[in-house]
Amino acid sequence: MTPISYEQFGRQLIQQAVSPERIRRELVSMFEAPVAGTVRRGKEMLVGEYVFTLDGIELDPIAARLPDVVMRLYIKGRLALSVRIVGVSLRFTLQVTIRLHTIVRTYDPAIIRLETPEIGRDDIDLRVDPHDLRGGLLDKLNIIEPAVRDQIVEEVNLRINSDAVRAAATIDVLELADRVSMGGAAT
Repeated sequence: MTPISYEQFGRQLIQQAVSPERIRRELVSMFEAPVAGTVRRGKEMLVGEYVFTLDGIELDPIAARLPDVVMRLYIKGRLALSVRIVGVSLRFTLQVTIRLHTIVRTYDPAIIRLETPEIGRDDIDLRVDPHDLRGGLLDKLNIIEPAVRDQIVEEVNLRINSDAVRAAATIDVLELADRVSMGGAAT
């Protein structure tokens, strides 16, 4: 063992507690089950059902923001969509990328919190393979896209602000230390 300063210890603790790999694992566990829902706009003008399936999560630490620990997250998946728009039924799959920013902050007395601001419409990328759709259907997709984008933003922001996510994003170091006895066994 090599002695280190309290400052270095604190820096290493944060780097280990909120490493990109650890955060990616936690996010995958939160999103591994498909997310299903409905989208409606207007009086029966647009009615749809969707299922989002996670393909993967990428994290990029943003070194330019040091000493803050900031990460850009890309949640990637497929959105299977069944839509009825003005009496026409459509089914297609969209490739979705959701961009999030997470900032690691520390609070008194010894709390580490991962804070993720709400997202907006510009944080969502949607792609569809136009080869699977006839020309007229692509025009209808342009009508559907804003409603789908808004629904994704609403769903993601609900999750960001949920009690479960807020609890999972908070690490109380003193509480963890209280659970461990001097001999190293959990109490």
